[in-house]
Amino acid sequence: MSYESKLKREDVDELFDAVLLLKDREECYRFFEDICTVNEIHAIA
Repeated sequence: MSYESKLKREDVDELFDAVLLLKDREECYRFFEDICTVNEIHAIA
């Protein structure tokens, strides 16, 4: 059984592919600071 997401779009696939390429915590900090505000990151956490 395959999961069908409501988010499924090519641009979201590209975002998730980028997240999957992150190698360590520092890369995560740098990436998410580039794409989110501090408040958005805190809300996600």
